[in-house]
Amino acid sequence: DYLDTSINIANCLSDNAIVGTSSYSPWPMRVMADNGSTVDGQFSANVSYACRLFDELLRIGQTGNGKYKSTRDAVWNWLKARVIAFDDGSKWYNFFEDHGGDEPNSTQIDALETVRYLLEKKNQADPDWFNLSEKIINQVTRRWSVTSLENDGYVSIGEQDVDQTPYNSHTARYGSILAMYFEAGANIAYKDTAYHSLCYSLYSVENDGYTNTYFMEGGYAWTTDSFGDFLFHYMEAISAIPEWAGSRNYLLKSTSTITKISYIDTTQVVYSTFDASGTDKLKLTKEPVSIKVDGV
Repeated sequence: DYLDTSINIANCLSDNAIVGTSSYSPWPMRVMADNGSTVDGQFSANVSYACRLFDELLRIGQTGNGKYKSTRDAVWNWLKARVIAFDDGSKWYNFFEDHGGDEPNSTQIDALETVRYLLEKKNQADPDWFNLSEKIINQVTRRWSVTSLENDGYVSIGEQDVDQTPYNSHTARYGSILAMYFEAGANIAYKDTAYHSLCYSLYSVENDGYTNTYFMEGGYAWTTDSFGDFLFHYMEAISAIPEWAGSRNYLLKSTSTITKISYIDTTQVVYSTFDASGTDKLKLTKEPVSIKVDGV
């Protein structure tokens, strides 16, 4: 059962979390699944997804071992004090599988996915979510951008400190985050930068749809980068800025899971959500004549 598995994971995380320091994160980078021993790396800033897990279980009324809220808050406060506080971005380590956790190797994915968490959850994540988002975006721009809007016309993003090659997926991630930040109320410069970074990332797609991670003709692609989160970032960006979507009816995003949806001709959008209440965002070709919820 998916819920039982989620609860078991959250229980394990909260049972084993420690008080984080400047040298030790609440959880190490990697552990052995069978016995819990540390493989390598006592420090990792990749904690936003654990916070999401605790948040969602609490939202649906699951308390597990009773430590979800206290663990989530302790982990988040550690991240603010020991990682986000450093404006050079140097504490956003470790993440990627091709380098061990025994070296301080800062990565933009930890930083930008934390911004996504802030922009999606807003006050639920942190009362200062808007300013924290800008702070982290600036850290990423300073540390991992390998081109600049002023000199090159676009910003491309390297993967990690030890790999500053422009990546299509990470540049698209940066673009989607900036688009979401603009949607949340940031100035239009973020929208413009997002647009140019997303345009640049599309140059990695060849005529047959093959997507080169490194923009190199005849090169190769990491499957998760080029055919997984690469596309997801465009969906996020388009949902943030509807003018980038096509001229048809679209349900762009929802705070709930969409269980089914039908676009009937050009006149109706009919869909169901998992949650009984939430917020949906649609792009429609004209003002709706009527809106019905549960037939009313």
